[in-house]
Amino acid sequence: DEDGIADDEFAAFPSPSRRHMIPVNVSLHEEMSCVYDGVSDTSSLSIEGIVSIKSSVALEEKNISLTLNDPEQHVDKLSYDASIVSEVGTTVDGSNPGNKRVFSAKLPDSDLPSNTDVQCIKYRCSSSLVPVPVLVQSKVKIAGNLCRVAIKIRSNPANTHDLSNVAIMMAVPPDLDGETVKMSKRGGIWDQMKRTISWSAQRIKPGETKELQIQLQFDSDWDEEGAGGDPKNNAPNFPVLLRFDTKNALLSSVDIEIGDPSADEFLFEEYAMKSTKSFRVMHR
Repeated sequence: DEDGIADDEFAAFPSPSRRHMIPVNVSLHEEMSCVYDGVSDTSSLSIEGIVSIKSSVALEEKNISLTLNDPEQHVDKLSYDASIVSEVGTTVDGSNPGNKRVFSAKLPDSDLPSNTDVQCIKYRCSSSLVPVPVLVQSKVKIAGNLCRVAIKIRSNPANTHDLSNVAIMMAVPPDLDGETVKMSKRGGIWDQMKRTISWSAQRIKPGETKELQIQLQFDSDWDEEGAGGDPKNNAPNFPVLLRFDTKNALLSSVDIEIGDPSADEFLFEEYAMKSTKSFRVMHR
């Protein structure tokens, strides 16, 4: 032809359908820690996120471009492992500057076992982000040598997804005998080593409420008349940890895109990202 390139020479460049797709499993996980004063007044709240890549032989010595999208600027602070990740730059637009940060990641060598989640980026969200995916309430009552704990969990009616694989774990203070536990629902498990009582539900729909009643006995050496003679002021504390899975959802609007830093359209290898998003809420 006029450019001196034969038509069959273009066959050397693979079409997108013939390129070797390298799977990249990226996970975004956020944790929200809430400390409530009374029944539902939040005295402190923090949200932290982690971006991880699952290791594999196919990713050894490969550079992966990670773009962290933060359209609503929920991220307040960000850090990364400099031995794995380097920041390439920031993509800005006029309406929302700094909403995209670009990184290059290179996973450790073959000494790392396959299918290991490698933490690449960590971030903390701004205090202006105050999501309420669930409301957790707990109430403690003492009657003689018995301690009763009522736990109520309500999924926010505004949620667009069910809470699935719900796990509730309650820590038991040392002055209570976990072997005496009685629960209002079947399926509860007492772990003597961890001193926790756990219970699970398959799913909780938006607006749905789950209630759980737990009763334990105090050890014989518990001071029932402590705290000025008022047992209520001496009531033990029961930290409640609520965990659940969500379908492609986070507490923030953060998202991740991947690609090859070279952006070579004729590159034989491409990355196929499979992302998972999850968040965990801890109520105390």
